[in-house]
Amino acid sequence: MRKIGLGRKAALIVVGALLAGGSLTACSSSADKSSGESSEQTSSNAGSGDASGSVEDLTIGLISHNIASPGIKLYRDVFTELAEARGWTVKSVDTSGDVVAAVNQTKQWVDEGVDVIVNDTVPNDLMTDGIKAANAADIPWFSVSSGGGVAGVANEVEANEYQSGAQLALAMVDAMGGEGNILRLTWSGLQSIRERSAALDAITATRENVKVVDTIELKVPGWADDSYKQVTNYLQTHDDVDAIWMPWDDFAVDVSRAVEESGQDDIIIGGFDLDDSAADLLRKGGPFVMTNALNIPAMASKSIALIEAEASGQDVPTMSYIPNCLATQDNIPDQGGRDSVEFWTKCYEEPLGLLADLS
Repeated sequence: MRKIGLGRKAALIVVGALLAGGSLTACSSSADKSSGESSEQTSSNAGSGDASGSVEDLTIGLISHNIASPGIKLYRDVFTELAEARGWTVKSVDTSGDVVAAVNQTKQWVDEGVDVIVNDTVPNDLMTDGIKAANAADIPWFSVSSGGGVAGVANEVEANEYQSGAQLALAMVDAMGGEGNILRLTWSGLQSIRERSAALDAITATRENVKVVDTIELKVPGWADDSYKQVTNYLQTHDDVDAIWMPWDDFAVDVSRAVEESGQDDIIIGGFDLDDSAADLLRKGGPFVMTNALNIPAMASKSIALIEAEASGQDVPTMSYIPNCLATQDNIPDQGGRDSVEFWTKCYEEPLGLLADLS
């Protein structure tokens, strides 16, 4: 990777700098699992964007698992704008859920001599051939929500999904009045979703009057239509569901429609991510009552800071965590959602750096 002098500032405003006067990653809750440092130490050291200078003229290959997902599209858009504002070139490819195509694309980028590869949401444990090819060419591999603990990955940025899953599970149990049956929707192909699901199991295991009555594996890609059909069919033959757990919420509209058409008005729905359609559902009212908002703008900004640090010769943590925040019908802003400065500044007790102001 090229190491040169001062680069251009990002075109997007970083909220942390405005609110706290802090560095790019002052409150990012990053953690380097291999070092034993506290999250505060790693956040202020390896993950910070306070390098002696920025890095220009990088070429980055960005794999998007499926741009049909609003969260993946938002990451690509924020990452690309922040990168291009620094003078970097981003080669972006949507592989539409095709892992083989993703691996082949990364190998092609290795042959083309890109400086960095970033993997958005393709499971890293399925990308090992691509990771090995990049490592052999001394090309750092960064990822977001793709699963940590995989050899050869320079850094994985994600939410702490065990914590996020437990937070949603506790809120769901509370909303059910401490008892009830949960229908779980899932896709076991992604580590972050498996971790969210494991947290739900851990919470329900300690509560005698709460249980997961069934688990539905979703078709990916094609999850929107599939979730509507499967939930509709399930509710036609079951009337004992009190809540529906969604692994992510860009198909919350479809699941909400299935619930409303079932006539079972007491079912609540909770999910993860807070895309625009989910934010609209919260404002509307109805069965979709909560989602654990994923701070994707901050994740994109974190990736940029870490790539810049790596290119400047700094060590970077292998894992970086961006905290989620529970969004409900009570705290959703009148407009926007996870792109809302108002939402995030109300959500966190302390101002979080890294949030790109998209307004």
